[in-house]
Amino acid sequence: MRRDSRLRVLVRRLPPIQAAVKNFEACVRLARMGFRTHDIDLVRKAIAVRSLSRSSLGWVTRHRTRLWEYPWALQQVDRRMRGRTQSAVDVGAGRSPVPIALSQMGLRTIVADPGNKMTCAWPGEWLWTDYSQFGIEMQRAGMEALEVERASVGFVLCISVMEHVPARVRRAGLAEFARVLEPDGVCVITLDLMRDSERLWNSALNEQVEPEGEHGSVPDLIAEASDCGLKLENMAPCPARGRRVDVMGLVFRKSAATQPGDDRGDLSAGRPAAASGDPRTSR
Repeated sequence: MRRDSRLRVLVRRLPPIQAAVKNFEACVRLARMGFRTHDIDLVRKAIAVRSLSRSSLGWVTRHRTRLWEYPWALQQVDRRMRGRTQSAVDVGAGRSPVPIALSQMGLRTIVADPGNKMTCAWPGEWLWTDYSQFGIEMQRAGMEALEVERASVGFVLCISVMEHVPARVRRAGLAEFARVLEPDGVCVITLDLMRDSERLWNSALNEQVEPEGEHGSVPDLIAEASDCGLKLENMAPCPARGRRVDVMGLVFRKSAATQPGDDRGDLSAGRPAAASGDPRTSR
């Protein structure tokens, strides 16, 4: 066989070879996650979420920490569904299997993601995605301007978003999460962190979000959430490290006596849709 013919055959075979390698790497990471967490339910959820992503979106994220973040967040919701309103808001979902999984769990699901020209064209999980084809309500809204009634949802999820926005937007977002959650509602957040520290990852689309001293840390976020009536219930480090970041998962519960904000926060009061101040605008 001539050399150029052999090269053409090799090129045609590369995609399946690459897919096989990626699947093998995912299996290795799943095995490590099971060994480190001793949580078979989490591993099963990770396998199911990966399969859901491929079948529904035709795509699987390359970020190794999402192999833990997605199933971990869904597991926190699954464990707390009893006695709560069966509805959830996924804030800044980008392209992710999480909203689809929430809907399949029986939750009325809303995706709030403002999108912009950059995220509508950006590849990977930053890509703005229309989930309406899956029966999911879509809102072009940033975390600081959710178009959701006060105290109307059982769950808010925000997967690897809050570290990519300025501190002022993060604080406004936490206040909005507290506003839309029902009393005793649950907020699940994951965060990218600077390696070996509690400092929030200070980058969005390869650009610094704001001066390092302003961006904040995990204790800052926990204190800000507490000021809004969101009390920390669970905190879990990701058992796998990203290429440049560590990852932390946080679960907050809204105090039953908390009613943050005023009538300006209700859609019934004629609250206008606000433009997002989120430079990242999606995951």
